[in-house]
Amino acid sequence: LEVKSRTDNPFGVNLRADAADAPDRCQLLIEHNVRVASFALAPKPELIAKLKEHDIVVMPSIGAAKHAQKVASWGADAVMIQGGEGGGHTGPVPTTLLLPSVLDAVDIPVVAAGGFFDGRGLAAALAYGAAGVGMGTRFLLTSDSTVPGSVKQRYLAAGLTDTVVTAKVDGMPHRMLRTDLVESVEES
Repeated sequence: LEVKSRTDNPFGVNLRADAADAPDRCQLLIEHNVRVASFALAPKPELIAKLKEHDIVVMPSIGAAKHAQKVASWGADAVMIQGGEGGGHTGPVPTTLLLPSVLDAVDIPVVAAGGFFDGRGLAAALAYGAAGVGMGTRFLLTSDSTVPGSVKQRYLAAGLTDTVVTAKVDGMPHRMLRTDLVESVEES
C-alpha cells in the first residue's frame, strides 16, 4: 500500500516462492494490481498460471539453464539468472558462465544478477545479450537505504574474499560477510 501511495506507475514485488504463504501473497498482488512478480526460486506452475491470468509479468530467479527452460515452459515471461557472485541462493556457477548458457536455452528475456554494481557490469551483461541487470547488495549502500552507516562502512571495507556462502544459518545458502559469528557457525 505504501508503494501504491507513492506512485501511479507500475511496479513489481519480489517474493520467496518457497514461502508457505506464497499463494496468499500472490493473491494480494492480484488484488492490488501489481504488474510484476519476481521470485527467489521458482514458483509452482499453477501459481505462474494464476498470476498470468491477471496479466502479471512473472520472473523467477534461476541458477541453471535447465531451470530456465522449465519455468519458460510453465509460462514465465522472463528469468533472472543469479550467478555465484550474488546472494548464493541459486548456486555457485559464475555469472559469466551461467548467463550465456541460459541465453542459449530460452527465448524469453534474461536479466543477469550476481556481482553487478556499476555501468561496466551492465555493459558486459548487455553485450552477452541480457535484457538488463538486477542488483541487490549494491542498493544497501545508497543514501536512501536504512542500513546503519556502520554496516555500510563494513561492506565498503570488505575485500573480494571477505564473504562466504553458508547454508548453516537457516538451511538455504546465503552470501554473508565473514565475521567471527559466521566463522564459528561455519565450523560448527
